[in-house]
Amino acid sequence: MQREICARIAQTLATAPVHDGIGYEALSFLKLPGHSYYGALAMLHHALKPKLYVEIGTRSGDSLRLAGPDTVCVAIDPAPQFPKTIAPKGTPIHRWESKNVTVAVCTSNAFFDHPDNCDKARGFDLAFIDGDHTFAQSLSDFENLEKLAKPSSIIAIHDVIPMDERTSQPTHGGASFWTGDVWRLMSAIVATRPDLIAFTLACPPTGLGIVGRFNGGFSGISQEAVGATNMLALNPDWEWQCQKLRIVPNDGLSIAAALIGKAQ
Repeated sequence: MQREICARIAQTLATAPVHDGIGYEALSFLKLPGHSYYGALAMLHHALKPKLYVEIGTRSGDSLRLAGPDTVCVAIDPAPQFPKTIAPKGTPIHRWESKNVTVAVCTSNAFFDHPDNCDKARGFDLAFIDGDHTFAQSLSDFENLEKLAKPSSIIAIHDVIPMDERTSQPTHGGASFWTGDVWRLMSAIVATRPDLIAFTLACPPTGLGIVGRFNGGFSGISQEAVGATNMLALNPDWEWQCQKLRIVPNDGLSIAAALIGKAQ
C-alpha cells in the first residue's frame, strides 16, 4: 500500500507539478503519515534526556524549544529569527541570556573552525542538522560533529526523504518547499558506514535521519563515496528509497528497534 501511495504521489508531481508549499506539505503527510519530525525530536529528547544538545540551523527556535530546561544547548545559525522570548516546556526564557543556551550567530563552518567552539560542543548527547540543505554542507556538518561525538552520541538529520527531483536540487531556486539534496548524505552513510547505526524515520514532511554508535574516532565519508553519491540519481520508487535510506516506520517501537540495530 505504501509503495502504491508513493507511486501515485510521484506520478502526480511529475505530470501536474505542485507550485505551493502547502500542497507539498499535504502530499508529504500522505506519503509519510504520523507525527512530524518535531514529534520525533521530542521523543529523542524525552528518551535520551541529553545533557548537551547541539543544533545547526535554528531559525525561529521551534526545534530548540524541545530541549529540556536543564539541557545545555549550543545553537548555530548565521541569521536566527528568534522572537524576543521563546518558551521551552512552557517556561518563558530569554534564550539570548539563558545560562543554558549559547547562540552562535555564524555559519557552522565558521563555528567549527575555532577550537574553543568545538570544546563547547564536544561530547554532545544529541545533535540536529537542519542548516544549509545541500549534500556538501550537510556532509561537512556531519563530519564536524562526528569528530566531537562520543560512543553514545546521536545525530539527527532533517530533510532526508525528498518529495521529487524538482524540490531536491542543491540550489533553492526560490521554491516554497525545498529539501535540497540532503538525502545523498543519508544514502552515503547507509552505504559506506557499516560501523554506525544509521536509519531514516518516515516522519513528515521530509523524514529524519538518525545516526549513532560512534567509535570515538573519525572515519568520515571517503572522497570516492562522495563522488559516487553525487552521481546518484534520485529514484521516486518507495522501495528504492527504503533501501538507499534504510527507512523505518514512524513509530516508537521501530525507532527503539533501529537504535539497537534490529530494524527490519
